[in-house]
This record gives sequence, C-alpha cells and structure tokens, in this order.
Amino acid sequence: DASGCERHCCFAPRLLEGMLITTNCEDRSQAIQSMVTALGGHYTHEMTRDHTHLIAEQIQGLKIEFAHAHRIVVVNTMWLETTVRI
Repeated sequence: DASGCERHCCFAPRLLEGMLITTNCEDRSQAIQSMVTALGGHYTHEMTRDHTHLIAEQIQGLKIEFAHAHRIVVVNTMWLETTVRI
C-alpha cells in the first residue's frame, strides 16, 4: 500500500525512472501516484501520447481506448504492486 511505500521511499530503487504513468483506477489514484513517485516515475491524472504506461483496473473506457490507439503499455495494478516489492 501507499503507506508502506512512503516509509521506504528513501531506499526505493528508481525502477520507474523515465516513465510517465496514469491510471483509470479512480478510487486508488492517490495510492498509485505515491507508489509511482516513490519509485522514480512521473504520474499525471490526464493521459497524453507522451505516457509510457497506463495502470488499469478495468479494460474498458476512454483511457484504455487511447492507450491502445497510441501503443501505450497497459498493465494492471498487480504489476505496480509487484514492482514495489522488488
């Protein structure tokens, strides 16, 4: 969770450095933003062609369609949670 990530952020490897990430997980966006930032990535609420990843809870919606149209990598929340554990 985000609190665990924040406790270890000073020691977290910068595994997401250079990545621009957003999510369609509206209820968890704050926690996802904290994890992405702690791992060196950049997070925005909006999605642009510059994004490298979309963390998705659902495989439907405008962000999914945009990601597929612009060849943006779509991953699920487990991908981020696994990355935090590394």
